[in-house]
Amino acid sequence: MQEDDLTPREPEPADSEAAQAERPEPETGSALEEPTQPRQPSRAGQFARRALRWAAGIGVVFLVGVLVTFFWRVRPQADTIRRLGIDLKETRSQVNQLQSRLDELAPLESENEQLQQELDIKDHHLDLLDVLVDVTRAQLALAQDQPDSAKAALEGTDDSLRSLQDGMEGSQSGMVAGMRERLQLAITELDSDTFAAQRDLEIMANNLVDLEAQVFDE
Repeated sequence: MQEDDLTPREPEPADSEAAQAERPEPETGSALEEPTQPRQPSRAGQFARRALRWAAGIGVVFLVGVLVTFFWRVRPQADTIRRLGIDLKETRSQVNQLQSRLDELAPLESENEQLQQELDIKDHHLDLLDVLVDVTRAQLALAQDQPDSAKAALEGTDDSLRSLQDGMEGSQSGMVAGMRERLQLAITELDSDTFAAQRDLEIMANNLVDLEAQVFDE
């Protein structure tokens, strides 16, 4: 074995200083920086968030109010108007039938007189239903916060009440006279106190139903 092979070799010298200089030094500046604290929200931002919460709450309350009004007042009154419209149509049909019979039986005086009485009763019943429809429409308009529409619905109501009063006697005539006074009061209140107007119209509607039960129910 040769001597050169047995001699331990010395470790090669490390890279030159130039090579060492090329190695990137660890960045110490960023490592030493402390983490930034989160910015506190400004007063304007806090106020805006509170305002949004209040606006959302008011919106929910308003929506609930609209739904309550619709299901507890508007919808039942709309159903009442539809039912009264059907009754009105049926009564008008009966009036037309009686008028036709009256024309056909004109030579028979006795029968004519009876038919005329029935016709008068139906005419007055028609007047009552006309008034009840007007009052219910006005109530529906007030429930929707439309006092002008309520006033328009009551324009011809006093004429119907006057015709109805002509066919009544005694206490029933007095009841209709009281309805006419309450009607004028309700129309006046539509410009200043819709709550009172709604109450007077409700009383009128109840009185009309009572009068129908007393006079026209068979």
